[in-house]
Amino acid sequence: MTRVALLSYFVGERTSWVFALHPDHPDPLAEDTRIPADHLRACALRLLIDCDGLDPLQPGVRPDAIEERALQLPPAVRRRSREWPRRIGPDPRRLLEPGYALTYLDELSENLLPGALRRVLEDCDVLCISPHGPLHCLPFHALRWSDGVYLGERFGVCYVPGAGVLRHCQARNRARQMEGASRPTTALVACVDMLGSQPFDADGDILAALIRSHVLVGSARATKARVVAELARNEVIHLTCHGLFASDCGWKHPLQSAILLADGSRSRVEPQRLRDHPEEFRDCLLTASEILGLSLNADLVTLRACSSGRAEVAAGDDLLGLGRAWLYAGTPSLLVSLWNVNTTSSHRLLRVFYQRWLKGCEPKWQALRAAQRSLIHDAENSPHAHPYHWAPFVLIGDWI
Repeated sequence: MTRVALLSYFVGERTSWVFALHPDHPDPLAEDTRIPADHLRACALRLLIDCDGLDPLQPGVRPDAIEERALQLPPAVRRRSREWPRRIGPDPRRLLEPGYALTYLDELSENLLPGALRRVLEDCDVLCISPHGPLHCLPFHALRWSDGVYLGERFGVCYVPGAGVLRHCQARNRARQMEGASRPTTALVACVDMLGSQPFDADGDILAALIRSHVLVGSARATKARVVAELARNEVIHLTCHGLFASDCGWKHPLQSAILLADGSRSRVEPQRLRDHPEEFRDCLLTASEILGLSLNADLVTLRACSSGRAEVAAGDDLLGLGRAWLYAGTPSLLVSLWNVNTTSSHRLLRVFYQRWLKGCEPKWQALRAAQRSLIHDAENSPHAHPYHWAPFVLIGDWI
């Protein structure tokens, strides 16, 4: 039987707390992490800067004080060294250099996972983490459990916006409700690059050998209208496209965050025009607001769309973004990315994940952990051991 512990975090301006619920302990364990909110905000921003870069065409998007604090985290870097268009990402040949060591993330490990908590968790298989505030933007699975071992190597890790959302996801999971339920048999795979910057078409066959797949590739086929028509008919939904985070585009409401599909008439979209006049592209943009109105029958939705897992935190820590929208539309589990993913490494990771989950009949948490380990320990492609390659994807919702 899988042993699961729930870790719930609360971030305050002066300090942060972690509360742990363990199956063998009737009372929750509470530990003060002694990390103030500003430091966590700086770490979250620095991680995004290291992985996505600072757009040189949009200086001053973020508050200067937070940005400067983020850039001074060890190892400190100059602003210009992290300026590149978001679709390109860091030079893979430089990832193993000291300047790309995530020292600031390593230093959070002891505080976010204090010793008393670690001793309680030793006999668990899965950690279900409910973040708070800026912690929603940090990959807990990339924290250190011990020397040379990441948390995500030691445990299966999944994330939930809150306990109420977890109950909702578990209630929608057929694998949990029906013991011995068969694996999904149908999949929708839609791949389109409307910004003309990445070879997304390679994902067209990512599920074909494992499951009956309806594949929509390219701007002529992967239209918003056709994708929406197919969503409710398939048990696995895999969308490879560009994800647009509302605040990055200067849009007012986080529910304007969207995935960029085709409309059947355009072969590509000019990025600046899209940012300035999103209303012209309503037939391309599947927004979080529209997704909330869908009714899905899927066991899993995977978004290999850049920054699809990012969200904006509103009052009461309510998450507004693409992730929340898909969960409320009916999927019990969601696989999304916290930053703009590398095309090659993310394709490899997802191939291993699907193979282990659909053919190997492993639970999602175990399949994802195996896929991440395959990159961490890939000697032939050593840069893939950097968290930039293996840690962007997070499993949200139910872990089975």
